[in-house]
Amino acid sequence: LEIAGLWIRYTGCCGRWEEAAAALAGPLAGLLYAMAVAGLGSSGALSAGISVLLSAFNLIPAPPLDGGRVAAALLKPQTAERLGMISAIVTAAAGFYLFARGNGAALAVAGLILLVGQAPISSAAR
Repeated sequence: LEIAGLWIRYTGCCGRWEEAAAALAGPLAGLLYAMAVAGLGSSGALSAGISVLLSAFNLIPAPPLDGGRVAAALLKPQTAERLGMISAIVTAAAGFYLFARGNGAALAVAGLILLVGQAPISSAAR
């Protein structure tokens, strides 16, 4: 178990289906929270909306997000890596499109961070 910034890396604790289920627990909890607070008026609706957006974003199949953990658990390594790179590119491209249309840069920045996370780490840097 290694705590690395905003995520926890662990290996060898369970099988692939258990790993996928564990990865989906966070986004599921976010969606359950959103449903629980959605009826609390405007402040509850805002919190619920933010929770839904973050839960959905977390399902993008690119490491280190939970969707990337699910892909890594259930797909062949090469397929999961390609899916992660494609997802990061699409996220960055969508973010730049929205930024160009005046909708803020948050998704573009998140996409760039995902892209950097997809770069292979050389053995000298480990």
